[in-house]
Formats: sequence, structure tokens, C-alpha cells
Amino acid sequence: MVEISAESQHRGRIRLFGRPRLTVPEGDDGADFAALCQGSGIEVTPTADFVTAAWTKLCLNAAGAAGRRRVGRAPSR
Repeated sequence: MVEISAESQHRGRIRLFGRPRLTVPEGDDGADFAALCQGSGIEVTPTADFVTAAWTKLCLNAAGAAGRRRVGRAPSR
């Protein structure tokens, strides 16, 4: 699961706020993936309950998108 706090500046330019974060399931696959990201500047966090983490992220993203539409801001693409 990817968490990147960013905003579109103009076509082809994105401004990042903080470090990108990835949440991975605990276990061998998550540990192997985290090892691939070492030294990349990406924070990788394992979680025992990946399903709940993913659903929480989905719900927060849906609520955020609905809020942006309500105030007249289209989501960035």
C-alpha cells in the first residue's frame, strides 16, 4: 500500500511532502520487498493486519475525493 503526500504543481511536475511510505504484509514476502527498498529513501512498514490497513486507506481516499469534489477541486491525476 502506497502513501505519498504530494500535489500536482503543473503538467509533469509534482511536489512531495515528506518521504514516500509503503505498508507491506508481515512475513517473508514483506521483508523481501522491504529489503529491495533499502537505501531508496522510501519508508517501508510491515503490518500484521494488511487487509485492515488497505481498507482503511481505501476509505480515507474515497472520503478525501468526495470532499474535493464537494468544494470544487477535481482530484489530481
